[in-house]
Amino acid sequence: MEEEKEDLTKEIEKQLKEEAKFSDLSQKVGFLVSIPGVNLVTALSVLLEIPELGKVNRKEIAALAGLTPFNRDSGKFRGKRGIWGGRKKVRQALYMAVLAGLKWNRKMREFFTRLTEDGKKVGKVALKPV
Repeated sequence: MEEEKEDLTKEIEKQLKEEAKFSDLSQKVGFLVSIPGVNLVTALSVLLEIPELGKVNRKEIAALAGLTPFNRDSGKFRGKRGIWGGRKKVRQALYMAVLAGLKWNRKMREFFTRLTEDGKKVGKVALKPV
């Protein structure tokens, strides 16, 4: 199974290199993969699941990915805010990229540390985008 995964990854990378002069997909993938923590699967998940990327603003992209906190209010009731909706596969891929990025990306680790020191709860609350 692991060999099949590696072979498929190599084939995808080969196709992206061959198609580079015809499409900007390869350039976008290369840009995303250059970010520590983002691999080929994450980059392709984001680009293929959110074709609106580059056409709408960052808040709309965050909502499409299911990363925007929404309230659960009704009348006088003020519920807990949370992320939900959006495109689940993108959210899952980005979550794994953040976990890897915290290990390998110094700037991301410093940002996470600053958030937790500023009073954000340790864990997923500090992982949410700003």
